Amino acid sequence: MHTNQEEEEEEDECSICNESLPKLKLPTTFARMTCCGKGTHKICYDNIYKSSMSNEQKNRCIMCRTKHAVAGSKEKINQIRRWVEKGKAWAQCALGQKYDLGVGVEQSCQRAAELFELAASQGNVMAQFNLGNMCREGRGVDQSYERAAQCYEAAAKQGQADAQCNVGLYYVSGRGVEQSFETGRKWLLKAAEQGNDNAQFYLGCLYSNGDGVKHSNENAREWWMKAAEQGNEGAIESLQKLDKKEGRTTPSFTPPKRCSTCDAPKTSTHKLRNCKCKGAQYCNAKCQAAHWKSHQKEHRRLCEEMKLTNTEGERKDEGEEGAEAKKETAAADFQQQEEEEDVCPVCIEALQKDTTKFVRMVCCGKGMHFWCFEGIKVSSLSDEQKRSCPLCRAKHPTEGSKEGMERLRRWADKEKAWAQSMLGARYRDGEGVDQSYQQARELFELSATQGNASALYELGVMYHQGQGVDQSYERAAEYYEAAARQGMPRRSTV
Repeated sequence: MHTNQEEEEEEDECSICNESLPKLKLPTTFARMTCCGKGTHKICYDNIYKSSMSNEQKNRCIMCRTKHAVAGSKEKINQIRRWVEKGKAWAQCALGQKYDLGVGVEQSCQRAAELFELAASQGNVMAQFNLGNMCREGRGVDQSYERAAQCYEAAAKQGQADAQCNVGLYYVSGRGVEQSFETGRKWLLKAAEQGNDNAQFYLGCLYSNGDGVKHSNENAREWWMKAAEQGNEGAIESLQKLDKKEGRTTPSFTPPKRCSTCDAPKTSTHKLRNCKCKGAQYCNAKCQAAHWKSHQKEHRRLCEEMKLTNTEGERKDEGEEGAEAKKETAAADFQQQEEEEDVCPVCIEALQKDTTKFVRMVCCGKGMHFWCFEGIKVSSLSDEQKRSCPLCRAKHPTEGSKEGMERLRRWADKEKAWAQSMLGARYRDGEGVDQSYQQARELFELSATQGNASALYELGVMYHQGQGVDQSYERAAEYYEAAARQGMPRRSTV
C-alpha cells in the first residue's frame, strides 16, 4: 500500500505506465509501495481497483506481489523502517508521519521531527512542510517562526501549494521574515493559481484592504468567488458582506463533498467514491476502512432502508468468513464494488455491453477494447510479447484449443457471467466441444440471470430461430428488449 510522502528524491518512473513520476508528489499524483519501494501514478494505482482483477490480486502489490500490510500494523512499520535504514527520504518522511500521529508506533513529536529533518535535508517536500508545521507550533522542536518560514519556503520553491500560501502569509504579516506585501502577494498568487482556496481568499483580502496593491473590490470579488466555489467559508462570508454593501445578490455556493474520513474535498483532480449505502464517500479503500467502525451502524440502517444486500465488508465484520476474515474491514466491500465495474485495463475506459466491441482474455479474465488489443499488435513489442496476454503475460491459447476451453471452463465454474455466455456460444457453434443447443441454452440462461447483455441477446436469437427451443417471437422479443435496455445494439438475425 502507499504512504503519504510528497516528494521523491530520486529519478523514478511509474511501474505501470513507465512514465516519469513527478518530483513534486501531490495527493493525486503518485503513490509509494512500502514493500518494494516502487512508485506508481495515483491514477494508475486507482485504476487497479476499477479493473476485473480478483480481490486477492488487488490485495497484493502489483510489482512484487507482496500482500498489502494493514496500515499502522507492525508489518507495515517494519517495511518502512527497512527503507529508512537505507536512507530513503520518502520512508523517513513516512515514518515521521507515523510518529507524529502515533500510528503503529508510540507517539513522539521529537522522533517525528528528527525523521522529518533527515528527509528534508534530502529535499523531500512533505518533510520540509511538516517540519515547518512543527517549528511553527513548537512540537518536538523549539518554537521558531524564523525556522518555520525557512522550511515552508524550501517546500514552496518546489511548488507545494500549502507551503506557498504559508510563506505568502508570513511575508504579509512579517512573521519570521521581513515584512513585504509584494513578496507575500507573489507567493499567494503562485498558490492561488494552483487552486489553493486559502491563498485565493487571502489574495482577495489584500485587494479589499489595499495592502501592497491598489484597492479593488472587483479583484477582491474575483478571488473570493474562486475560493467560495471550493467551499471556503471565509470567502463566502466576505462575498456576502461585499455584495450587501454594493447591493448585489450573492450566489449560493454548495460546499464540496468531502471524504468522510480525512475531510479531503472532491475536486476536478481528486475524485471521491461512494460507500454502497451512499451515506459516506471516501478517497480510497484505506479511508473507508478507517471510517468503518463509526459508520457501520448507519451503513446497515441505510442498506436496510434501501433494501440493499449485505456488503462484503459487513459479512467479514460479522464473521461469516472465519476468524482471519474478522480482522478485515469494509475496505473489502469498497474493492468489491470497484471489481464489478468492467473497464479496459489499457485505456481505462468502460467496456461496452456489446461483446463484439471488445476481446475477453480467458487467462486472467480481463476485457480489452479491440482497438486497444489491435494497437498492441502493431506496437514495437517483440513477437514473443505479442503472443502473450499483455496483462498477465500468459501465452495465448489456440482458438478452440483444449487449453483455451479449460481456461474458459474455470471461469464458468466460478459463475462468471461473461464466461458462461462465451462457453454457451462454443456449445451453440460446436467450437472446441460437441455441438449442443441444450447446453448452450442452459449456459446462456445462467449468464442472463446475472444480467449479461450478450447472453440475453443470444437467447433472443435462439427463440427467434428456434434453435434447441420452441420457436417464439414473443420470447425472442422479451430477451431482445432486456438486452436493449442495457445498451446492447440490435444485430441482424434474418
